[in-house]
Amino acid sequence: MHIALISDTHDLLRPEVASELEGVDQILHGGDVCRPEILEQLREIAPVFAVRGNCDHGEWANALPQSDTWQFGEVLIHAVHNIGHLDLDPATAGSPSSSSVTPTNRSTRCATASTS
Repeated sequence: MHIALISDTHDLLRPEVASELEGVDQILHGGDVCRPEILEQLREIAPVFAVRGNCDHGEWANALPQSDTWQFGEVLIHAVHNIGHLDLDPATAGSPSSSSVTPTNRSTRCATASTS
């Protein structure tokens, strides 16, 4: 399984980022989407899970959790946009194969990870 991690798109899904996402099985967005249309564009590529960032406002954004944990096989991924909303201890959460994802506001990042 290929999982893409992205955050801080701020109203824009750049074509080169969309191209990098092609072929992934799942997209996790770490917040600061800014418009629901961005999530719709991402859903055209793969299923999307997202958390709310400090720039996400309105009814659509209120439906997004401030933090969330997803499990893919034996891998747990916890995402939170604002570290102040971290609601677990990464050192003791989940299994030995757990990962902690804490996107920042510095730039848009896209990374893919494979799970067995």
